[in-house]
Amino acid sequence: MAEAKTSRKVVFDDESDEIKHIIENTTPSDPHFKWESLNLKPELVKGIYSVGFENPSFIQKKAVPIIAEGKDLRAQAQSGTGKTGAFVIGALQRIDESLKEPKYLC
Repeated sequence: MAEAKTSRKVVFDDESDEIKHIIENTTPSDPHFKWESLNLKPELVKGIYSVGFENPSFIQKKAVPIIAEGKDLRAQAQSGTGKTGAFVIGALQRIDESLKEPKYLC
């Protein structure tokens, strides 16, 4: 078994220089980590699986919960790793279907 490496990224607030988030990675994308682990709406998880996304990528696993909480996030990852998906899934999680007004603006 390969040795796990840990990387750590500290994200600071531009205005106050306070720490906003600390992101630690001790393993690569885990094939056993499922969308349900992100506590998403059941209908959203069903939709994600229906389009063929079986497991969240590393960037999705880390970014979706932050975006779903409505927090600001800057993230960097290689092309094709799921950044747009993370943004969209986080935005869809925040939608309150009972509101009779625009649901989400980007």
